[in-house]
Amino acid sequence: MSRANALKKTKEPTALRGTISHVYFTSDRFTAGRIAAEDGTETSFAGKFGGLRENDRVVLYGEHGMHEKYGKQFTAHRFEYDTDYDVEGIANYIASNPEMKGIGMARAVKIAQFCGDDFDRIVSEEPERLTSVPGVTLDVAMTLHAEWVKHKEYNKCMTRLAAYDLTHRQIMSLIGKYGNNAARVIEENPYRLIEDIPGYGFKKADMLARKAGAPKSSPSRIRSALLYVVETAIDDGNCYVEYRDLISRADKILILDTLDSRELIEEQLDGLIKESGRIICNAHENQLFVALRSIYEMECFIAGVFEKCAGVNTKLDAAGALARIPDSLNPGQKEAVRTAIGNAMCLISGGAGTGKTYTVSCIVDIYLDADLTVVLAAPTGKAAKRMEQATGMSASTIHRLLGYDGNVFQRGPDNPIDADVIILDEVSMLDVPLCWHLFQAIDFSRTNLVLVGDHNQLPPVGPGNILRDLIQRKLIPATILSEVVRQAGILKENSIAILSGRVPQNVEGTSTRKEWYVIDKFKEPGEILKFILYLYENVLHEKLGFDLIRDIQLLAPMKKGVLGVDNLNIELQRLLQNKCFGYAVDPVRPNRRPKLYPNDKVIQNRNNYTLDVMNGAVGYIKRYDSDNGVYHIEFDDGVRQFDNEAMKNISLAYASTVHKMQGSECECVVAVVHKSQSFMHHRNLFYTAVTRAKKTAIIIGDRWGIKTCAERAFSDKRKTFLSLEGFAGTIKNE
Repeated sequence: MSRANALKKTKEPTALRGTISHVYFTSDRFTAGRIAAEDGTETSFAGKFGGLRENDRVVLYGEHGMHEKYGKQFTAHRFEYDTDYDVEGIANYIASNPEMKGIGMARAVKIAQFCGDDFDRIVSEEPERLTSVPGVTLDVAMTLHAEWVKHKEYNKCMTRLAAYDLTHRQIMSLIGKYGNNAARVIEENPYRLIEDIPGYGFKKADMLARKAGAPKSSPSRIRSALLYVVETAIDDGNCYVEYRDLISRADKILILDTLDSRELIEEQLDGLIKESGRIICNAHENQLFVALRSIYEMECFIAGVFEKCAGVNTKLDAAGALARIPDSLNPGQKEAVRTAIGNAMCLISGGAGTGKTYTVSCIVDIYLDADLTVVLAAPTGKAAKRMEQATGMSASTIHRLLGYDGNVFQRGPDNPIDADVIILDEVSMLDVPLCWHLFQAIDFSRTNLVLVGDHNQLPPVGPGNILRDLIQRKLIPATILSEVVRQAGILKENSIAILSGRVPQNVEGTSTRKEWYVIDKFKEPGEILKFILYLYENVLHEKLGFDLIRDIQLLAPMKKGVLGVDNLNIELQRLLQNKCFGYAVDPVRPNRRPKLYPNDKVIQNRNNYTLDVMNGAVGYIKRYDSDNGVYHIEFDDGVRQFDNEAMKNISLAYASTVHKMQGSECECVVAVVHKSQSFMHHRNLFYTAVTRAKKTAIIIGDRWGIKTCAERAFSDKRKTFLSLEGFAGTIKNE
């Protein structure tokens, strides 16, 4: 470094003190507005922070400059709330505070003048002295004391939290939880946030810890990292992590910069297992598996049910029931019905077009003919509706069957489901926690269970792989339907072909609407996007006769990128709102949610038990009431009213991930299969996508991407206790 550079002094930022007079724009990470200085002059400013409001007294730190578009502007790098008031500022604060009832400006000025420069000390430490001011009672003085202390501590806390580069929303969530002690919590143990506040994971808490100067090798940091690895495995669908793998993954995250890092981590892991109660270590065939205790105990219970309750069916007269099996069933279907007649618990699985629905209808009829009660359920509302259409009986989601209100399951061991048999469809979507809650609510001494699913589809979003584990370990009698029934059609046959690594080409024929289209000529993602928009503009309705909003579902593997769901939804909303309804959609700013309009197709992204709208439910916006900010959204079972808070879990649904649409069907599926997303590709994803179609599947991509997607075997071997040979369950939780 040159001597000249070494002698250079870092330029101190300019402090601009004043009151925010106008806010042009504000978000979590940016604010632009005007600040009025004490001499009345106003200055435009912009800063990469959020939360400022008009009338806030602040000190901005930055420098004056010239913006190429807006002219003279103060660029602020940070801010502090200003608690150094002059007499006028103190009087304004007192008179404008809604808690200070009965103190007008005149009396507020007298209080400010009485205290002078000693206002903070007098109000904070000797508030009773304020009774010397005419008209100020002791109650008023103590109220002012409380409000001033709260205000001062709040602003100090806000300023300290802003130094951690948190958004305004994050700051408010911290203060909402910890009050004015929020900054102290971060400085003492930021990893508390992981447990206390939704949305704070290890990485975010660790970032705060680094800024707060917490040591990298602190026990709380190491233990939080270990829990993070275990919980990440759960998020990925696994139920456990191998002990040594857990140590290795935590070591990579922590970067402890010490030769004995693995020993330090192992020491904390052993302590966590012994002391926390949250995680357990299970030994199985000379291997150690670490899991959340809750998930482990759930799998133990589920395994115990399968091992101990899969006995003989005593509900039905076997001879009479067997005589009712229709001759129209093929051999595999007949075997499935015989298995259901002979066993208290059984499984039926098969691909698209193998006749599962008709088989289930026959089982339902046999139970009803025996004057027994039948309950039908599925993980999603769409799947339940299909059961209703196939059987003529009512069906419900599992959550509704269990009477879940968002907090409590009304059904359980003390209030079991009243049924002779429960038939559960779409079991591939059933994760461990939901299965546990369901089994808790079944009295297996009087209720039979028939599980139905398609093991070729994607596994559940949550932890576990119950359908595949049952088939692999043969824990209960199972029938795998493999024969495609004659009336299945080209669409089902071609879908099944994907499971053998083959993608049939376009259907030949003269009909206007065919069942199967493959367009594989595109190289670049942008070309595919243009073609998709062309289809919606000129083909899907005009030539194939589909309703562009209600009949068609565009499916893609991922959310981000040109061909990601987020961008596809923005492009389709713009096109369809203009084409179908004449709306000109506002441009969407980068990283912002698109504005929603009447007639938009939307999806619920989290269970809302207040409105009785479940995750994955697709609806259509009927209207928006600007007076009260309420959206009216039509779902299959009626219209619901969504306020701004409820709308946070609503998003556009013209395009969707394949996983999100599992359990649903539509008239036409447009599936994107392109090499740019090949790291997500496998044949079960492909198969699940096209089997969402009831009439037509249109596959768009490039030849290599489509071919390799079908050829790539599904490799999601989930780590579950139920899959371990010899793993013994127990009916009672340990």
